[in-house]
Amino acid sequence: MPIIVFGSLSYLEMYDGHVRVGIVFDALPEGLRAGFNVVLRLAAAAFFALICYGASREALKAWDFGYRTSGDIDAPLVTTLVIAPIGCVLIVLRLLVNAAGDVQHLRGASDRIG
Repeated sequence: MPIIVFGSLSYLEMYDGHVRVGIVFDALPEGLRAGFNVVLRLAAAAFFALICYGASREALKAWDFGYRTSGDIDAPLVTTLVIAPIGCVLIVLRLLVNAAGDVQHLRGASDRIG
């Protein structure tokens, strides 16, 4: 289950498939939209970086203390806990790449205007 959630975040961002309030956002001028995209993507990247930090600390703690699953199958818990930090790193990288593309779009738009 964690692979489905955290693995799909980066894929969804790659195709710009997230939910957005189109009524307000589509009414904005193109340059302002690209500016908002940069700010929002950088804020989201910072948020997911914090999640990555917390999740990786938890995975390292499970590794250090040797936490194991309780039940019929005795397996190390770190194998599951490491999925969230990997997924968060992927979404942070994708958000930064998309923000860089938006900055290039802003530069291109400002070059055409000026």
